[in-house]
Amino acid sequence: MSGRKLFYLSIVLFSAVTVSSALFNCTSGEQKSIPMEKWVSPQGVVSVLKPKEWNVEENYTGNSSSIVVCDDSRITGITFFVSRNDSGIRDSLCLLGESVKKNRKKFPDFKCNNTWAARDKSKAITDISYTAKGIPVLGKFYYFVNPNQVLFMSYQSPGDKFSKHKGIFLTILNNINFYDQYEEQKRSRSIEKQVMQAVQPVQAQMVWRQAPDGSARFMAPANWQYQAQKGKTLVGSEQEDAGFVFTSVESFAKDHGVRVPGVLISRYLPPDQFVGLFLKQFGKAGNVQVIEKIPDHRTVQQAAQVLRSRCEAQDLVVKFSSKSGRSCLSTFKVITARPALFSGQWWSIVGGFWAPESRFAAYAPLLEKIAKSYQVNDVWAKNYIQSGLANLRRLKQKTQQAIQKLHQARYDQQRSWEANQARKDYSNWKFSQYLRGKTSWVSDLEGGKVYHTDSWGTKDTWTGDYYEGSPYNYVNFKGRNPKHPSLEDMQEINSFELYQKYIQGQ
Repeated sequence: MSGRKLFYLSIVLFSAVTVSSALFNCTSGEQKSIPMEKWVSPQGVVSVLKPKEWNVEENYTGNSSSIVVCDDSRITGITFFVSRNDSGIRDSLCLLGESVKKNRKKFPDFKCNNTWAARDKSKAITDISYTAKGIPVLGKFYYFVNPNQVLFMSYQSPGDKFSKHKGIFLTILNNINFYDQYEEQKRSRSIEKQVMQAVQPVQAQMVWRQAPDGSARFMAPANWQYQAQKGKTLVGSEQEDAGFVFTSVESFAKDHGVRVPGVLISRYLPPDQFVGLFLKQFGKAGNVQVIEKIPDHRTVQQAAQVLRSRCEAQDLVVKFSSKSGRSCLSTFKVITARPALFSGQWWSIVGGFWAPESRFAAYAPLLEKIAKSYQVNDVWAKNYIQSGLANLRRLKQKTQQAIQKLHQARYDQQRSWEANQARKDYSNWKFSQYLRGKTSWVSDLEGGKVYHTDSWGTKDTWTGDYYEGSPYNYVNFKGRNPKHPSLEDMQEINSFELYQKYIQGQ
């Protein structure tokens, strides 16, 4: 188990610690205001609220993790340590005893006082005293153990400053916030990888290909297969599920009992229906879905002039499953000519491009290069191909817009994560307030001024005025404005929104 995971698992133990009323007992007044800052580890594993001048040290091994927050003297500070319980020890007093032995080697006068242990020995707490660098030091040790982990916490300070620092230690220990930014970064990198794969153009060695009958010539990747005859062309790769087609299909609406390869027996179908039949019959595709169809009136007029037929023409965006089961996206221009009156014969022209849906934008430049190079001995067919290219560019633009949405999703995900961390900060602050016997109130009458109550009275945070006595302490204070008691009952800061506005200044 990594040190990072140990930190996350320690949350459970840490929660068990903080709910214990025996853990912290402030017996003195609130410490003077000391500038505090939020520190976040470079690994994004933990954040700590600490005095600005204090230092933070992290240490991770395969079995343990620790964080130390202390001043430059290294005498005043806190330690938070969690390790895997490889030994299976269940007696916190034994762990405490081992710790005392180690400390006595370093500090000969190291002593324990007021030691307390839970009945099941899963918790042990003791006051400590020793001399370091000629300075008498006071502190406290906490041990918590379960079958999986051992958690140790301590704090210490020079004896003459211990009471003043107690509130600072409590603030630090109640504002150690664990979150998995590493996992968030992993997800972010995964999305970035998807984006890069989606837009990075596919590279291929291009070579010229020619129909055996000389009717068409075009460029294609050297490793792609192709068929070309009488101006009809199919070029693609089954392994990559990408390709280009320009072909015509003959059909009969009436079954005369004659079966000819490449000839369909089917009632007349408009373009958006015929493309499904075409993909299933000749491409062995499945799950064909037409997701966009646009009538092409100009092509209908040109076909009537050139081919002397009544036709329908549509630009189509189609999704389908390839033979390998991969989801593909395609754009086709399809013309279908209505059946002859007596023979029932009709025909269609299909031109288009396809590629894996997840990488269509990456394949689009390659497919465009193939189509641009396509040379056929028919002016009308050339115009038809160019019209199809316009559809390819339009679909490429749409897929790029979809990729932008993926970028936006990534941004939204990051904002959501940050919002969750802000709410965790509020939860930690609120619990710290509760544990320390404090509340905060806001005065609308005085333009958003904040008052803090503690066990001894209420403090005006703008002027520093302090109102002592039972009406103003944490237990009895009801929110009556101390400065204007007859004019306002203040609002308690008891929601995330109020915390953001009045405590965080956001």
